[in-house]
Amino acid sequence: MPRLPFRTKRPFVWVSFHLIFVPTVWPCRFRACWRRAKTPTSNGSGIPVAAGQTDAQTEELAEAFDHLVDLNAVSADQAAARIRADDVDVLVDLAGHTRGGRLDIFARRPAPVQAHYLGYGSTVSADYIPWLITDGTHTPPALADYCSEALAYLPHTFMAAGRIEVPENTATRAEEGLPETGVVYASFNATYKLDPTAFGAWMNILAAVPDSVLWLRAAGDDVQDRLRDAAARQGVEGARLVFAARQDRLAHLARHQLADICLDAFGHTGGVTTLDALLAGVPVLTIAGDAQSARTGASILTALGTPEWIYDDVAGYTAAAIALGTEPEALRRAKETLRRQRDAAPLFDAGVLAAHLNTAFRKMYDMAAHGTPPTTFDVGSEIS
Repeated sequence: MPRLPFRTKRPFVWVSFHLIFVPTVWPCRFRACWRRAKTPTSNGSGIPVAAGQTDAQTEELAEAFDHLVDLNAVSADQAAARIRADDVDVLVDLAGHTRGGRLDIFARRPAPVQAHYLGYGSTVSADYIPWLITDGTHTPPALADYCSEALAYLPHTFMAAGRIEVPENTATRAEEGLPETGVVYASFNATYKLDPTAFGAWMNILAAVPDSVLWLRAAGDDVQDRLRDAAARQGVEGARLVFAARQDRLAHLARHQLADICLDAFGHTGGVTTLDALLAGVPVLTIAGDAQSARTGASILTALGTPEWIYDDVAGYTAAAIALGTEPEALRRAKETLRRQRDAAPLFDAGVLAAHLNTAFRKMYDMAAHGTPPTTFDVGSEIS
């Protein structure tokens, strides 16, 4: 790898983002991290390249950057030429192989350092993206062997999470279709994350906890009918599945407070879904699976400092959910633990994450400047 000239007056152009916006809420958290990371010797560009539209999230993020370059309508060659002309040092992809992604721009190698972070979360398996930003829980050694990239291990979690003030809930259980009494289990993960193993575990939990219900994200009537039929086949009355209609961001956060316990999905665990529940004060149970996509919940809960909510198998997860649903004192202690850890743990500290990302990007650039091939490193060991 050729050596790069060191920056003197401005040693590092902090990062240029490839932003693919989807209807989730992580951009507001990432924006908080970015604002915390800016220094007098760093700047950044936002480069939205989604499918031809600018949305409210784009506009909100634009306020955090020195300038925003819209490459929606240009070809990959034109986009790469613009990035080179801007003399970008580090180009970060936040989309990977998701809908609307523009890996074709990265394939032109317009920046000396190119990395993937956050949005796809797993290995991209492309030689033109030699870096993956992750953490040790999300990508343990057994999974690192399957990654094509060198890994930059963040000390806590790769998820971007900032503290958001959750409004006081004004909705009632009746207004949400929930019973006035009984334990409310919730899982607001998208329906594509549901699988027979997780659903079967949830039905076993409901069967063991009298008068409990499962609060799910609303889907089409046909999907909801099939889920209720599936519950009935497992001996659980379909009416014990309650579906939450779509609401705006803050109202949805607030109504979480009607839930008692959140149950994570299995094969593709929750990211923003889990963060929302924790912000609202609802404990989350998860399984640390055998793929990166199955370990996001474990990554989040590790950074929260609640490893006792992470399980190795379905049996442990199910038993814990039943215990919390049948032992009010255990549930009270879990919620108290969450309130304490939410304020003290690094999970929701945007400044800490920003500092770690800044260190990671600088280390990557220093390797490139010295002609050193990308080599896995721990960000924590680089912090003086």
